[in-house]
Amino acid sequence: MRLAKSLAAAMLLTAGPALAGQDYACAPWQPAGQTPDLSAVSVLKSTLVVTAGAAPETIRMMQGTLTRRVYPDETGLYVLHGDMVRTENGPGFGPSITVQRLVHDPDHPTLLLTTCEASR
Repeated sequence: MRLAKSLAAAMLLTAGPALAGQDYACAPWQPAGQTPDLSAVSVLKSTLVVTAGAAPETIRMMQGTLTRRVYPDETGLYVLHGDMVRTENGPGFGPSITVQRLVHDPDHPTLLLTTCEASR
């Protein structure tokens, strides 16, 4: 019983910061019309939840620093840039971030750009 309580406490302590994220509402992509606009992103400890048109997509971080994080998916990369701030769950991004989207297409690679503002 003691072991079960210890494991439960450890899971709660380690799960808290990993689940807490920063939510941002995003402006339309520039240049416009290339892909569905990014309506929102949630930046978590090691994942990114992207909402663009259909259901949200969760992407694992490939590389990260205090001011930049890179997230690959099946069609390209998301790169987030922002100022580092201290949060209750460790370092995070400030009230606004810049999101770059590199769409990998051998015939026509595309680089999109938008800004996102904290929504909570």
